[in-house]
Amino acid sequence: MQLAAPNSVNPVLFVVLAIMLVFILLLVAVLSRYFKLWTQAYFAQAPVSFVDLIGMSLRKVDPKRIVVNLVRAVQGGATVTSRLLERHLLAGGNVENVVSALVMARQKNVDLDFERLAAMDLAGQDVMAHVRSALAARPPAAAPIGPALIGLSARANEPILPPACVEVGGRVLPALADRDVVEAGEEIEIVGVAQHVVVRRKSPGVGDSAVDRVGFSPPVD
Repeated sequence: MQLAAPNSVNPVLFVVLAIMLVFILLLVAVLSRYFKLWTQAYFAQAPVSFVDLIGMSLRKVDPKRIVVNLVRAVQGGATVTSRLLERHLLAGGNVENVVSALVMARQKNVDLDFERLAAMDLAGQDVMAHVRSALAARPPAAAPIGPALIGLSARANEPILPPACVEVGGRVLPALADRDVVEAGEEIEIVGVAQHVVVRRKSPGVGDSAVDRVGFSPPVD
């Protein structure tokens, strides 16, 4: 009695399995290379796709360099994309310097965008020095208004006329001097009414009651 010969392996199936195995190995290799960069960009809210990462490698651009600078820019509050960084790098620019200058400009409220800084970098200019010079050219900030001013010395540029009060018909009302400082007890005439009663020194020859002369009836509670 003869034994049956074992079935031979289908060569087409063998080729298909081999191709599938190679594809899986390549996929694992790609994922292991780019997954860390993808997650770093994703959690920094600077997303970049796997396709873009693979395309960078095919264009001979270091994807890690692009992702690191993209994250720096986004975390620094600047607006930029991986495509802009890659384009600048392929043109021979220094993405690290441009991103550093862009972040500094953003944080210091200097009106410079990526395209302008990239053009300056490609022209051979020091973009960091340009941002620093723009900051140095700014006028000094005004002194803060608040408790920090207490105790500081200063010089008055003009007479200071503090608000005071006048008594009109038995009512005490807030007042401002229209011209020179009016001393307490001096007779005055009312020349206007707004949020304050606007007064000035009483002119010679005016009657004893300036209030009666101007018919003042202020709508002040």
